[in-house]
Amino acid sequence: MRGLMIGIALCAGASALKAQSNELRVGPYIYSARRLVLQEGASTVAQASDGMFAAEVLWRGTSAGLFLRAVSGSFGTQLPDLIQVDARVLLGPRPFTVEVGYGQRAPAFSFSTDSGAASGGIRYGRFGARSALVLGTSGFQTYLDGGMYLSIVGNTSGFEISGFDAETMILYQAPRGIPVYGMAGFRFERMIQMGVGYPPAEELSGLIIGVGFRFASKLVATP
Repeated sequence: MRGLMIGIALCAGASALKAQSNELRVGPYIYSARRLVLQEGASTVAQASDGMFAAEVLWRGTSAGLFLRAVSGSFGTQLPDLIQVDARVLLGPRPFTVEVGYGQRAPAFSFSTDSGAASGGIRYGRFGARSALVLGTSGFQTYLDGGMYLSIVGNTSGFEISGFDAETMILYQAPRGIPVYGMAGFRFERMIQMGVGYPPAEELSGLIIGVGFRFASKLVATP
């Protein structure tokens, strides 16, 4: 019995890997975000909740890929607007993929080549991993993603970045090759900024709901 169970698990894993080849996914989503900001020079925390809008593009083959994302939102008069973009290179098979990336984050809808509040933006590196699994022929896939933020050489002198993010998501694509998907998930991120003129700590968390187009040469073995 034990040998049979191991054999089934190995066959299922091989089938899942074989079922996926080249993939292109493009779509927007809504990020129902709760934002917490520790005010500089104070022990108080400002918070606000609002909907953020995002768009992402994912392309990948069997062992490498590219991921791009842009997120923006307005939090009224309580907190400044926020925009964030990042790009990641994906290395490895879908069950375990290493991510190496670069991002920029600004408290308003503008970017600069420098860091700190005076220029309106900060730059950071990101190192992480993700896992994507196909749930048989159901059309569902699960995603787990997490990473650490790292300081980038060239930021304003004395300005350092640290923190992390984590995201879980389930995606459904209609059967028989229809290139439309829907997804839902949850995301949490925490960024610590050590420098003058920027909030020392900030958190974002909330639900993600989105739709878009997804093209895959071998998604699952559909009937």
